[in-house]
Amino acid sequence: MFLTTVRLRGKSAKRKEILMTLQELSNRMKSDDGCVKADLYQDINDEDILYLLEEWQSRGSLHEHRESEFAAVIRGMSSLLVDSVEIKQAGTM
Repeated sequence: MFLTTVRLRGKSAKRKEILMTLQELSNRMKSDDGCVKADLYQDINDEDILYLLEEWQSRGSLHEHRESEFAAVIRGMSSLLVDSVEIKQAGTM
């Protein structure tokens, strides 16, 4: 399994728009081949920080996902964000 954490810190005035976009994105990801899990969380100390936790069956399915519209959507959100997007990946057994 391959785990990915995507951290975004949005502008407060754009929180609702960001949240709706990420919810739609995570819902679509769940039907992608190889997606085991895609969950969205909000930081308890800063509601402008959101985390998208993804779990993929293989490195290949994760790579296909990264080459899909996901990257374009995240890039397109840059004007709504305070910081750059952080993406961390880890493989499991």
